[in-house]
Amino acid sequence: MVGEGGRDDSGSSETAAVAATRAAVLDHIDAFNTHDTDRLIAGLHPDVVWATGADVFRGASTLRDTLFDDGLWSMRPSLAARTLLIDGEAAAGIFHEALVVDDEPRVFDIAVFFTVSGGLIRSVKVLREGSADIEP
Repeated sequence: MVGEGGRDDSGSSETAAVAATRAAVLDHIDAFNTHDTDRLIAGLHPDVVWATGADVFRGASTLRDTLFDDGLWSMRPSLAARTLLIDGEAAAGIFHEALVVDDEPRVFDIAVFFTVSGGLIRSVKVLREGSADIEP
């Protein structure tokens, strides 16, 4: 669409979508790193679909009860972005994940794929290097 003065305005909505997607993903990562379950859940669409390994979780309330719980936070997980690519409402990133299992530090590189709508994360697919299982 061409706007006033002959400039192409079609990129402005894409730029807004990219900014909203980037903000949603980065806020999610920050909430994860501070182990803030309430903030994590607030950034998810109520009907979010979250897949990691063979596990698929449906709904933000399910994630609160089964994934983002005291058990996860006791492993002191953290993520550091290596690469984050945004295309409209889609994001793909490579992250370095560190956590502790049975007092043993573990590190993984993971790929995470997000879809965002209206500033909320609607779906997440996590692929962990080697295996999605973190059990010893």
